[in-house]
Amino acid sequence: MRLEKFTCASEDVDKLHQASIEILEKKGVELHNEKALEILKTNGARTEGKVSYISGKMVDKAFETTPSKFTIRGRDRKYDFEIGSGKTCYCVPNGPVFIKKGDEYYSSTSKDVIDFIKLAETSPTINMLSPWITTANDVSEEKQLAYQLAIMLTYSAKPVMGLTAGYEKSKFSIELIRDLYEDSDSCVALGLVSPMSPLVYDDRMLEATIAYAEENQPLFFSSAVLPGVTGPVAMAGAIALANAEVLAGIVLSQLVRPGVPVIYGNAGGSADLRYVVPSIGTPEAALVAIYTRGLADKYGVPCRAGGALSDAKKCDMQAGLEATLVMLSSVLSGQDFVLHGAGILDSYNIISYEKFLMDEEITLMCEKIRGGVSVDNDTLALDIINDVNHGAQFLMEKHTVKNMKKSLHTPKFMERGFYTKWHKAGEPLASNNALNAVEGRLAAYQQPELTAHQSALLQPYLDI
Repeated sequence: MRLEKFTCASEDVDKLHQASIEILEKKGVELHNEKALEILKTNGARTEGKVSYISGKMVDKAFETTPSKFTIRGRDRKYDFEIGSGKTCYCVPNGPVFIKKGDEYYSSTSKDVIDFIKLAETSPTINMLSPWITTANDVSEEKQLAYQLAIMLTYSAKPVMGLTAGYEKSKFSIELIRDLYEDSDSCVALGLVSPMSPLVYDDRMLEATIAYAEENQPLFFSSAVLPGVTGPVAMAGAIALANAEVLAGIVLSQLVRPGVPVIYGNAGGSADLRYVVPSIGTPEAALVAIYTRGLADKYGVPCRAGGALSDAKKCDMQAGLEATLVMLSSVLSGQDFVLHGAGILDSYNIISYEKFLMDEEITLMCEKIRGGVSVDNDTLALDIINDVNHGAQFLMEKHTVKNMKKSLHTPKFMERGFYTKWHKAGEPLASNNALNAVEGRLAAYQQPELTAHQSALLQPYLDI
């Protein structure tokens, strides 16, 4: 049996929703795109300059057409994933520009992009990739967008996120993936749209929303309100503000194309007001995941929040504590989609090789908890209990040998066993064990085969 997911009170969800509607109707959302403003105005939104005021009725109508689930396909169809089915889709990080590898710290390069794609492709937890798993800082700016997309499609056969850098780049990424898959009907590219808190959508994000909706490709809208900085310091106000921003994007998507799949998201966490910096590995980020699930359930759509998040600068105790705190809440609240599923440090700025592997371990442990305890005749093992003498042990029982791997989680990198043996081995740490395993994982990677047609499609964008 599975554990019941973390949840929040339905009356609190209703209050948050009503507050968000009041924000949309009285304060409105600033939209830096004439086409988006016109679409909303034509469909009943009051518009003053760049501010659009969206009614509760428009929000209700939008959710009449949003699907409760959808399938995103991969280049290899065995990786197809139904989002909203009750199983969490874990995606790689999106956007870090620095690397941490043991004691090394440096700007990420195209080699790091490729290596992290290889780790993701061989990962036991990661289901989806982003073209911005990290940044190829050694590639010229004019080539970087297309390169990052093409290199991801070259080295991975799992489902992917597309580009959301304006209308043309969004269309380009969708068309390239469709041509590569030779599939014009499926959901092939997931688009990330992020409002600028408080209550602003820039031109590129609005153009991406329109482009993806026109092509019937799924979108996930994800606000990142910083309590006390870009939103109220009280979490209720911050969540209500973020909800208003996300609702505005979803309404626009459904006006462009009713029925286009959407994921309701909130990337909010906290802010350390001592330094005025984002803080993502926090209890507030864990709470956001729980309330995101509650709001998404109200609206009947899949949701995204949380991840293996940390503000730590290296893979240390802080990193493990924070990543586990937020990931456990993400998993137990039943998130349908988790961005930043492994490797994040320094508030999204760093991706770490050893933390990537450690976060896989954290995710597997969280999923183990989510799975609960199976209670049946075999697992109750009453006949075995009756057979074993008082004060004896169960080590040699066939039932133990048969069930030990599925009953007990055995970590790859954690240090257990006897202290003296560990001390004689040089007192290795779990993070060191993970770092030492990276090269083996990379060596074991096998590149998914590309046809001549697929290679020809991608090659022009790989020449850097």
